[in-house]
Amino acid sequence: MILLKLLAASQRESSTNGGFNYDFISPSTGTGGAATNRWEQSEKVDYAFNDNTKLTVSYTYQKEADLHPIATWWAPNQAVPYPSNMPPTLPPMSSWHFTHVFSPTLVNETVVTYGAIPTS
Repeated sequence: MILLKLLAASQRESSTNGGFNYDFISPSTGTGGAATNRWEQSEKVDYAFNDNTKLTVSYTYQKEADLHPIATWWAPNQAVPYPSNMPPTLPPMSSWHFTHVFSPTLVNETVVTYGAIPTS
């Protein structure tokens, strides 16, 4: 019950909307529409060299078939559609976390992250 209280309040009256009380906003029409075709693969490896030295590596790859006719993630009311469709998004992302504990009061963590959105 505690977690259910964290959910957002309903957006619509369910008795007049076929029993549904939330709405999906499509960026292309500004009204309800279909969800984005999407596929994602995530992998993570944790390795402890010893009690004081640890490495975590994450890799994520996703494919989205949404053509984003107005904007990539959201569309303001005054937005005008692009003259042509955007290419599908295929961004890989990798993250490396290396942690070494020198003493109870001295810890070093190095984080390196790479992500890219191809232009074609």
